[in-house]
Amino acid sequence: MILDITVFESIKDYRLSKISKKCTKCGEVQMLRFFHKMKQGKHGRRSQCKKCVKILSEDRVIKGIVHKTAIRKEYLASSIIEKSHLVSMGKNKCQRCMGIFPLSFFRFNKKTSRLENTCKNCLKENTAKYIKKHPDRVAYKEWFKNNIDRTRKSARKSYHKNIDKRRQIDNLRVQQLVGNYVAKSLGLSIKDCPAELIELKRAQLKLYRATR
Repeated sequence: MILDITVFESIKDYRLSKISKKCTKCGEVQMLRFFHKMKQGKHGRRSQCKKCVKILSEDRVIKGIVHKTAIRKEYLASSIIEKSHLVSMGKNKCQRCMGIFPLSFFRFNKKTSRLENTCKNCLKENTAKYIKKHPDRVAYKEWFKNNIDRTRKSARKSYHKNIDKRRQIDNLRVQQLVGNYVAKSLGLSIKDCPAELIELKRAQLKLYRATR
């Protein structure tokens, strides 16, 4: 027996519009379309309505965020107290090997103007592992340090050699950016946007830069 698609759709619509179900959370009797799909549930739907499921999920997210922030605050407070106690004794804790050493075993970071969290021994081990894992990168860095003048000369030559190509590429990029801006403002696509408007906008930008 071949079923017509229209008949199947009408049956499905009838089930969703006529058959009702009671929500186990709020106790309201609602149609099946107000319940999420679930194969194991009655009529192939969940026991809780969409509104109740949304409220429960939001509550779970909020509770999880609050719990995580509380744990982080406790950890930070305990770590700050521990660190201040160790610094008063002239020591610090390594976050890699978890060993307590005097302050001379830690490097001073100029960027952060603080002592690093890892001790010198752990840093040496990390560098040794990196050298073993990436010998080509280390060799290239050493070659680059020894041949800085050579690399600069080759970079200048390539720049002057391909200056026309670079200018063309830059012009195309600018034209694309300006074209996108004009097309969005007019509500058109870039293909439908006239080239005269794009050129006018570029001229306006040039004047603005010159007068600024």
